Parts: sequence; structure tokens; C-alpha cells
Amino acid sequence: MPTKAANKELDESLLQTFTDKLQENRDKQEARHEIITEALRSITDQLAGMNTFPPQPPDPLLRFYLSHDPSNPILNPNNLELPPHDGLEPLYWLFQAEQFFQFYQVSPNQRLQMVAFYMKGAALN
Repeated sequence: MPTKAANKELDESLLQTFTDKLQENRDKQEARHEIITEALRSITDQLAGMNTFPPQPPDPLLRFYLSHDPSNPILNPNNLELPPHDGLEPLYWLFQAEQFFQFYQVSPNQRLQMVAFYMKGAALN
């Protein structure tokens, strides 16, 4: 049977191992947090630099043709789609989203709510 001193040494050794592992995991978590914080800061800076002008009312003649010529697949607004964002190439997707929202005259206040419907995979995490 181990002595009290041996048990105490074992307990202290296990405690030290546990403490070291906790510190290691904390360091990893802090590193991940810094990476995510920097990525968000970069995206925020890029978004702040985007030129967002209020949508201009469409040309009435163009609107007439768009609404009266469904056979033209290029000009038919029902064919425009915003592809779902999978987390890759965020700037390209943001450009497409901006064009999509401008075309459909979505107000800036509604855009953020709508974006969630166009996320998938890693973009949701």
C-alpha cells in the first residue's frame, strides 16, 4: 500500500499535469480568439470602405421592358440569384451581395437580416 507521502506526490503530479493542460488549452483558445478578432476587424474595415450609395430608381423604360418581356432571360429580374456563401472568398461574395441588393433595392437595414438566409457550411460557424 502506497504511503501518504507517495499519494501526495502523485496527487501533486496529477494536479500539475492538469494545470499545464488547462493552460495549454487556454493559450490555444486565446490564439484562436485573436485570429477571429483580426479577421472580423479586417472585414469590418473593408465594409467601412465600401461605397454604398442609396439605390437609384430604375429607368421607367427599362422597368417597362423588364416587366413586359419575360422571354428575355438576361433582362428578366426573376433569373437573378444570390449564391449561398460557404465561407470562401468573402470579398467576392460581398460584391455579389451588394449588386444583388442594389438591383432589388433592398434597404441597408434589411440586408443583414437577409444575409443569414444565404449562408451555408463554414460561413455559418
